[in-house]
Amino acid sequence: MKKIITWIFILSCIVALLFLCLPLVLRFDCVYSFISVFLSAFRNAEYKGLYVETLGALFGAFLGVIGAVWAQNLANEQSKSAEIEKNAQVIYADLKESLDCVSIITKADEFPKRKIDLIRAVVHADEKVLQGFEQLVNDNRIIMLPDWKQMVLSIEQTLKSEELRVLLVSYTELSELSSLVCSRNPDKSWLLDAYTILTSVSEKLSSLQRISEKLGTISRKTKNRKGKKNESGSIIS
Repeated sequence: MKKIITWIFILSCIVALLFLCLPLVLRFDCVYSFISVFLSAFRNAEYKGLYVETLGALFGAFLGVIGAVWAQNLANEQSKSAEIEKNAQVIYADLKESLDCVSIITKADEFPKRKIDLIRAVVHADEKVLQGFEQLVNDNRIIMLPDWKQMVLSIEQTLKSEELRVLLVSYTELSELSSLVCSRNPDKSWLLDAYTILTSVSEKLSSLQRISEKLGTISRKTKNRKGKKNESGSIIS
């Protein structure tokens, strides 16, 4: 729909330009003959002038309406782009912080090398292993954005379908991990679910880091653009 309005606006501008240049266009015999034949139906010169005047007024009104709609669509598009860039900045910072936490946890000595080791610790109530892992997760607690899903979906235009899928899945897992840490069960069984989530996110770490870098590029471009605007503003003032 936006493309259709844009093309109508462009064509209308071309017709308006031709109308303004009509005295020059009438120098061509074929054009002059065509318009003469077209207006010959009006026997009275006054009617001819009135017809041309009315036609110009209608076309001017049409061009004004199309121009207003086109300008509004352009403003909406710019506003949407600004919102996407803003959300990309927020997600970039949040994702980077979350991935740093995951990386610290999974590389620490307290992180069990195998899930079976953690299962044994839960079954045999091995407090040393359980407390070490629990403390590690708690010290590197991941705090989720309250509206992370809406924000991720708002930047889908900047991501490929696979990147969007990986990001949504990972954020869902991190949200579950955050809930687990907040509602820690006394029996320590929640640590098994936390371990599964951390392992899953860790396996996608390289893909998530590439997505983070992509969002970081958008974020830096936005900052640079704002910086240039501020510099130009200070120069003017």
